[in-house]
Amino acid sequence: CGEFGGSGVTIGLVIAIMIFGKREDNKAIATLSLVPGLFNINETVTFGVPMVLNPILGIPFVVAPLVTIIIGYVLTVIGFCPVACLTVPWTTPPIVFGFLSCGANVMGAVTQAILIVVSTVIYTPFLISYEKYQNKQAAEA
Repeated sequence: CGEFGGSGVTIGLVIAIMIFGKREDNKAIATLSLVPGLFNINETVTFGVPMVLNPILGIPFVVAPLVTIIIGYVLTVIGFCPVACLTVPWTTPPIVFGFLSCGANVMGAVTQAILIVVSTVIYTPFLISYEKYQNKQAAEA
């Protein structure tokens, strides 16, 4: 239940841009990336932002999956979320994926909703820093 929204759990970045983003170029990328991100396809955001060789957004790109997997594991161990017992296609949207993979148990969906929020919280300060960097670069050009 801990890895979803594309590699790097970038659905959190897309949501962070939509809520906290100030730059129109980033918002356009987030808008284009939302629907594919809901099906765990994140190339539009990873290459659109870009995240490749991006020292600011590279940190949460690595940290967010680690944190969400650990939290998902802990929530499973303590009994909050049942063990994922069914194989679900990787393109199943988050929350629906959690619900189905946990045997149609709503706590799987709740766990994934919590993890989406966690991912968004992880990406937000880095997004703010990245947009400041973008603005500085634009002012110098």
